[in-house]
Amino acid sequence: MGVWCNDAMLDTALNWLKNGADKLCLCSQQPASYAEATSTYCLGSIAIGSANFGEIEDGLVSGRRITVNVADAIPVGTTGVLNHVALVSDISQELLYVVPCPERDVAQGSEVTLGQFYVELRDPISV
Repeated sequence: MGVWCNDAMLDTALNWLKNGADKLCLCSQQPASYAEATSTYCLGSIAIGSANFGEIEDGLVSGRRITVNVADAIPVGTTGVLNHVALVSDISQELLYVVPCPERDVAQGSEVTLGQFYVELRDPISV
């Protein structure tokens, strides 16, 4: 027997992210909590909102995905090595999503441009 789920189930999760994320943090390590994303490992951040997300569409591999469009010139407040990006909710003080990014040195007072990236939720698989 195959495993299947309705696209609406995955779309609900992606809409939760789209409507809940209000800050993007540049991180020096993979954060495991809101505090780590916004303070401990935070090199810089920018306010975001649902306008920074594209429409939900079919995933490249399977399932569904949404594009995250990030504004240019994210200010760096702390010198370090950028290697993760975190989406958080300042309202609920929750870590919502973390993705690795190409590692690079960043300096305080500089700006980072990320461009766009995707959050893809794959279809379920059999075990």
